[in-house]
Order: sequence, then C-alpha cells, then structure tokens
Amino acid sequence: MRLCVCDALSLHMMQPKETIMRQLLTEREAAEFLDLQPATLRHWRVQERGPLYYRIGGAIRYHRTDLEDFLRDCRGGEGLGL
Repeated sequence: MRLCVCDALSLHMMQPKETIMRQLLTEREAAEFLDLQPATLRHWRVQERGPLYYRIGGAIRYHRTDLEDFLRDCRGGEGLGL
C-alpha cells in the first residue's frame, strides 16, 4: 500500500477538526483495532505495506476509516500475501 504523510489528511478535511483528530489512532490503538502487535505495523511500514498511515512530526497516526478500508481489502483470505 502507499505511504501517507501529514498533508494527506486533506482527504478527511471535510469533517470538523475535532472529529478528524478523534479518528486518528496511535500505533498501539491501531494495532488493537486490527488485533495485531504494534511491531507488525512497524514492520509493514518499513516494507511499505499495510494500512495507510500519517507521519505528523515524529508521530505515526492511523485514520479509523483507513483501517476499515484495509480490512475490507484483506477480505477473502488474500491478506497481504505474506
């Protein structure tokens, strides 16, 4: 999958700022949402795989809808082909 940086938040800018920020999850929260270890998400980022993420300064954040889209893309048993 592709890498997203902070300015990619414009995809979600149609919503009020408070709503957007509530939907941004930390790496740990995203891992819990996907029932994975945070290390798995880090590994996928290095490989440029996995769900879209945002680098805001030094922080990594995941948007809830991007995680939901990622799950839909993995449906059918194909997953990431790992």
